[in-house]
Amino acid sequence: MSFWKNLTLQFHKIVYQIQTPHPTYTMRHAAVTICLDARQNVTILYKGKSLDYTIFHKQSNQSEVVQPKQINLALLNQNRAHNPRS
Repeated sequence: MSFWKNLTLQFHKIVYQIQTPHPTYTMRHAAVTICLDARQNVTILYKGKSLDYTIFHKQSNQSEVVQPKQINLALLNQNRAHNPRS
């Protein structure tokens, strides 16, 4: 993986932003290693050293795939679920 301009990277639909007191241009587009342990904890390594990070943005799930025969029922249920009460 590599960093974007604002020291962010994406892994498993989550955007991580590296926290550093002195942002440096040398880290832009730098290669990093993402480690995921058995408990799903993420470690980001740069030149063998662990980096501090925050979760910048977690992407929402994509829409559910609905079979053609179920479209009308799905739309009807969606309208009921999101209908604000006055």
